Amino acid sequence: MMGACRRSLRTPLIRTFLPGQLSRLPSENHSQLRSLRGRLGEKSQLASALRPPRQLSLVLVGWWPMATRKNLIAPNDFELFQKAILRLEAKRKSRIFCFIEGPSDRLCPIHTFPRIFTLRKQFQNIKTLEILIHSGGGDARTAYSIAKFFRQHCKTLNVIVPFQAKSAATLMCLAADNIYLSEFGELGPLDVQVTDPLERGASQFSPLDEFKSLEFLREYAVESLDYFTGLLLEQSGMSIKEALHESIPCITAMIKPLYEKIDPLQFGEHRRMLSEGEEYAKRLLKLAKHPNSAKVAAKLVEKYPAHDFVIDFHEALDELELPVRKLDRVDFEAIQPMVSLTNEGFYGFVKQKKQVTRRKHGAKKGLTVIPRAATRATA
Repeated sequence: MMGACRRSLRTPLIRTFLPGQLSRLPSENHSQLRSLRGRLGEKSQLASALRPPRQLSLVLVGWWPMATRKNLIAPNDFELFQKAILRLEAKRKSRIFCFIEGPSDRLCPIHTFPRIFTLRKQFQNIKTLEILIHSGGGDARTAYSIAKFFRQHCKTLNVIVPFQAKSAATLMCLAADNIYLSEFGELGPLDVQVTDPLERGASQFSPLDEFKSLEFLREYAVESLDYFTGLLLEQSGMSIKEALHESIPCITAMIKPLYEKIDPLQFGEHRRMLSEGEEYAKRLLKLAKHPNSAKVAAKLVEKYPAHDFVIDFHEALDELELPVRKLDRVDFEAIQPMVSLTNEGFYGFVKQKKQVTRRKHGAKKGLTVIPRAATRATA
């Protein structure tokens, strides 16, 4: 969801462990602690705090590996996924960057942006860049920054959505020249989600709720005035002027207590929050040279009744006029191994296999000898 950013094990944090739990930590965490203590110096106060304690311990847990998550994914599934991506790259003549988030992941400056920053040197000399994305959304500012980064490091930017790219992930998709949606793929609205711990607790809500309520009050006032005026004209024989003179005070008495409950400052703050997502969407659509960027951005923020509303291929094409294309069914079936990765997440390019050319014994360095069988096949 846009605006949501929850801490997970992939962010730097301090965790408390009781005696006996330390032995169950992954071995890489022990090596990280030893390395950190060495850099700090054995006599420093922080280094002593990082020693295995006798009673209670504070352990620094770093990010999980950023480019791969093979230690959390079954090897067979990951290998199948790698092979599928390499075949797709060869078929589509592109480089595919995987942006697959797990259930607890959110687009967030705390852990999403560092991953992209770490891999930034791999985004060089790319003609066609395709983002294979699976995300439930997150922080709009992070999504905007990452989308602009992708846009600036390629000539053509495509997005592949096998299943979902909701909320802030939809915002990322707006920067693309083409959005490939499978028959199960869906985008989502861009109304920001906020929390109000004082009034509403920890549950999130959309500021759009207040604007929809205000629209309802306006429509209700007009309909009520029309009803009471028509009723007086029909039953009392009054003139239109007299009927309005009697109806208006009645409607005012009904609507005034409702309008008095509206807080103008809070209303303005929520309007500003919604405008932020709308402006990001407008700018990204302009980067993709969309002819109706302002109109589409406004629709994505204000048109839909719920934040989890499904924007499928036909909705995106007919109502929003987005550059969507149907993902080829063969390509969709080829990337099915990614389903297992959605439980943990994966960020990065799949490593391409290096082509090794064998040099015939006795040949000079720098010259590649083509085997006879290959020569005959070529001929």
